[in-house]
Amino acid sequence: MGTNAVVVEAEEAVDAAVAAFIAALDVLAGVGRSEAKLAAVKALAVAVLAGAAKALNGPASSPYEVTAQDRSLVAEVGCALAIGDRAAGSLLAEPHALTTSLSRTLAALQSGTISWAHARTVLDQTVSLDRAGAAALEAEKLGSAKVQADLVLQHLYVPEYFDASSNRLV
Repeated sequence: MGTNAVVVEAEEAVDAAVAAFIAALDVLAGVGRSEAKLAAVKALAVAVLAGAAKALNGPASSPYEVTAQDRSLVAEVGCALAIGDRAAGSLLAEPHALTTSLSRTLAALQSGTISWAHARTVLDQTVSLDRAGAAALEAEKLGSAKVQADLVLQHLYVPEYFDASSNRLV
């Protein structure tokens, strides 16, 4: 086998590795979008469940009854999702903001544009703001998340990136 044949074989191996790399990234990106969409479905289902429980329970007659109703709902969510009370309680608090004041964040989550982690960041950072402040921060965060995602994708699909990475691997 000549030197040229070895070089061609090495280049074909690198091309195959690059193709596998890109395919795996595409699969992971699809999984990430699907997970975001499922998080949005979960958030909406939790919001509906909380509203239905409130309607079924009616007004509480004492502070103890309020606590019992809240704990019951947390336990139901925890059992349904096989998560602990702390996670269930946190999950119950978040959908209300998404369905009332952060509708753009919910829409981005439903489309798979942002992850649940991004949505939680927006939720955490807007919790103490009024509606106008929350809307402004939401717009800024969603804009920066979109730009960041676009830059990552552009960088990963530039052939020079793969040339540079394959040179490091050789």
